[in-house]
Amino acid sequence: MRRKVHVDDAYLGEEHCGGKLALGLENKVPIVAAISVNEASHPKHVKPSTLATFLFAAIAGWAQDALAPGCEVNLDGLACFRAVAEVGCFHQPVVVIGRHPDNLS
Repeated sequence: MRRKVHVDDAYLGEEHCGGKLALGLENKVPIVAAISVNEASHPKHVKPSTLATFLFAAIAGWAQDALAPGCEVNLDGLACFRAVAEVGCFHQPVVVIGRHPDNLS
């Protein structure tokens, strides 16, 4: 059985008034969290990592260090996440169109 890992991206940091409007990302750090799950999809291990950016090369480098080759990686449709396939993982994007995290209950 292939190891399953769920991966998601986020930005960590505070919003500051009067800063640049560049997507509100000033003073924020990109992070990726990988969560391995068991056969029942319950979390087993969590590995958060900080990155310089969410670009293909940064994700490929992170995946090389953080993921086991051959694992099945479930993640969102962020384009840079296709890089996990470059390091021998199976890429399973899950895209929920029209849903915003604030609207989930």
